[in-house]
Amino acid sequence: MRKLIAVVVIAVALGAGCVWADEGSKMTFDNVTFGKAYKIKGYASITLLGFKFIEAFAQWEDGRASKRIDERKVWEEPNQVNVYISKNFAGHYASASFRASGNEAEFAWLKADVTNLQKAEANFMKDITVKVIYDDEYQYDGWVRQFNYDYSKSEVYRYKETSPVGWPVCLSPSDEMSIAPMYKGHYAFGCTLPNAAVEDKDSPLRMEITIGDHKLTYNIR
Repeated sequence: MRKLIAVVVIAVALGAGCVWADEGSKMTFDNVTFGKAYKIKGYASITLLGFKFIEAFAQWEDGRASKRIDERKVWEEPNQVNVYISKNFAGHYASASFRASGNEAEFAWLKADVTNLQKAEANFMKDITVKVIYDDEYQYDGWVRQFNYDYSKSEVYRYKETSPVGWPVCLSPSDEMSIAPMYKGHYAFGCTLPNAAVEDKDSPLRMEITIGDHKLTYNIR
């Protein structure tokens, strides 16, 4: 174990921009940061992209987001977003519904890319579990959502006036997809948290993501 830790420290010291682990080891990555690739050789590379607290997120209806969106027009309704797809569906309107956190809670929303380093397709949705720990004693079970490969083409939605614009519409869990070797899968690790846990700026709050036998911890604060 000491040798493995030494290898990880050397990789960071060399400024490689990633942390490597061997596939056969059960790895724990503490205090993970954005923009760094945490690599498990022969399994996956995980890179965190951004974190937000949000009041709602948009999710495609079952079977509605299987192809690339080339051109779109989006308009706002209280609980629905409509995307006009002109090239692939010949004028078809595809719908997504908003998932709202409600007045007493917010969503913790951590965006990440997972690159498949295996030699066969992998469905990481089946390997990922999420939980959030508040004040080192309250635990909340989370969830994960997946986006299309070409999610940059669907990063347009809004929810009322207060929610962020520009985070992609996620797939229905029924449409989860496997990731081909050396391709990136796009994900959001999420959890519904009570307002008290979100608004308390002094107590620690962390998200623990388990992917396969490996665990990453992101300290929200």
